[in-house]
Amino acid sequence: MQKLTSYILKELFVSFLIITVSLLCLVWLIQSMRFIEQILNEGIPVSIFFELSALVIPTILSLILPFTYFVSILYVYNRLSSESELVVMHASGVSYANAAKPALYFSIILMLFSYLLTLYIVPASYRNFKNLQDLIRNEYSSALLQEGVFNNVAKGITIYVESRLSASQLRGILAHDQRDPTKAPSTFLAETGTVNQTEKGPRLMMTRGSRQQLSKSGNLALLEFDHYTLDIMAIDEASNYRWLEPRERFLHELFSPNMEEHDNIKNLQVFRAEGHQRITQPIYVLTFGVIALTLLLTGNFSRLGQTRKIILAVLAILLIQATSLTIKNYAAKYSWAEFLIYLNAIIPLLIFAYYLIGEHRLKKTQRKKI
Repeated sequence: MQKLTSYILKELFVSFLIITVSLLCLVWLIQSMRFIEQILNEGIPVSIFFELSALVIPTILSLILPFTYFVSILYVYNRLSSESELVVMHASGVSYANAAKPALYFSIILMLFSYLLTLYIVPASYRNFKNLQDLIRNEYSSALLQEGVFNNVAKGITIYVESRLSASQLRGILAHDQRDPTKAPSTFLAETGTVNQTEKGPRLMMTRGSRQQLSKSGNLALLEFDHYTLDIMAIDEASNYRWLEPRERFLHELFSPNMEEHDNIKNLQVFRAEGHQRITQPIYVLTFGVIALTLLLTGNFSRLGQTRKIILAVLAILLIQATSLTIKNYAAKYSWAEFLIYLNAIIPLLIFAYYLIGEHRLKKTQRKKI
């Protein structure tokens, strides 16, 4: 039995490693594509590109880990079945429940590793990622302005750039500034401009344009200019303040945020939903693993393969994942939906585990009667 456990564990580890690394590289490459243009055309150092790309790896890994392990189990146990190794094991007295134990052991190890990821490594890396983005925004502000889209460069200020004449020269600028609630919003139109870094932060230097401002009385004030400098740093950034997003926060910061911050008070339920989701996310490693094992190892064996069982397993985890996303959206608005986050992860685990154990006991009872 020990040799069998070691054999299946080895097969699972190798397949899991290959599948996880392959998918991680693919998703990482897709995520990194948005940084490449800034590196090639806009002067951001390559070292920052690699640092940004590396900081997204823990987040990607935490998201794909339950699925890659699920696929690993399907691959290994389906191969054992198609090559009749499971039949030989069963004929030699090894129950299918015992054949599932190596995968369950590995599931528990991965679940514990996933807790390390979701509770500490992911929020720490994402916080560093956002801090680095702020550094780029201050020191390489023009690199963040994409052509043909509305860029929210800071809280309360949006900039549209028609095209670039060079790495630093912009053409066709529209900027909307509504940072100061005590003043009417201003809209700027300019033919050309540049973003320069100063000691007081980034500045948008515009040439040949106009500023439009609608007063509370409804009168439009129009100012035409040859040169105009617009501070594009957010008001809260000027005091080195940056509000932490839910994904940046550790568990204690989600459930016990600083109530002196107004943005925290507005997002209390969002914080709680994120916290509960983070607690349950690693459980899906075990849940998906048990689903795959139950559907592959129980029921009647077919020499034609287990395609139908594999399809059912895939549909089951897709349904659970879709339900998880829906429940989290509700939990971000309504406190009554918080317990559903736990039920969605645990109930399928208990149902499929009961069926796996029950099938083992049923066959054991039938053998005794014979």
